[in-house]
Amino acid sequence: MRVIANVQLLPGGDEHREFSYLVKKLAYGAAIAAVWGWDEQRQQQHHARDWDEVPPHIIHIGGEPVGTVRIRADKGYYSVSQFCVLPSWQRRGIGSRVLEMLLNEADEQGLVVRLACLPDNPARRLYERYGFRQVSSDDTFIYLERQPVYGPNDETEA
Repeated sequence: MRVIANVQLLPGGDEHREFSYLVKKLAYGAAIAAVWGWDEQRQQQHHARDWDEVPPHIIHIGGEPVGTVRIRADKGYYSVSQFCVLPSWQRRGIGSRVLEMLLNEADEQGLVVRLACLPDNPARRLYERYGFRQVSSDDTFIYLERQPVYGPNDETEA
């Protein structure tokens, strides 16, 4: 089933802090537990630190929060993390729509988009469909990158 309702990204506010943690726990909890074990206190600390640094945007469908995506603009690229959708909303095209929105914005600015994922993350196939390629890896993560399709100075023929 595909989502027909409008997908919106809205800046996360303090009222979204608990939701942001919950969606991360539900979407990534099993994968995190498989790699590091789940330590609730440690995960709460990581979440608080990340939130204080850059709160994620909240993904809304028809006004209902259904996920998060953290976008940081660094020198010449976007860094994407905490890209989570509640399990009950997954496989409805939400991740694809959000990714399209982010990539269109990055393309307009001529920016590379970077992210990391666990090797077994099913979303990796989604990222690769949108042009992400593996640029490196370590013992835990695969690092992916997507070059801009066009830049801010490109002219489009009418």
